[in-house]
Amino acid sequence: MVAIASINGKNILKNTVVALPLIIMPIIAGASDFTTEKVLKEMGTEERASYLAGVVEGLAYARYAKDGKKTEGMTCIYDWFYKTEGTPNAILTAFQRFTEYTPGAVMAAMIEKECGS
Repeated sequence: MVAIASINGKNILKNTVVALPLIIMPIIAGASDFTTEKVLKEMGTEERASYLAGVVEGLAYARYAKDGKKTEGMTCIYDWFYKTEGTPNAILTAFQRFTEYTPGAVMAAMIEKECGS
């Protein structure tokens, strides 16, 4: 294995490759346990609204970065969430339909349908 960096003669890449799966595993498990069903059952209205706005912000920024800092896709996402009548109810209906999925996955699918990818 070729070392990318070395500190005191220790191969950082080798140590990272061994430790990284141990660090990521709890994150992956925790994310997959956080389903739309939990959002519906465990969050109040205000908490849910803030959470959904945060998901939208993350997806909008990811789209902006993916599009090479062009704003059209990001703007479409914001307009869909904040300006399109019925979007909050459509999200909740989708969450009720797809209770085993993560909220981000369901919302990303809805956004892709509305704003492309």
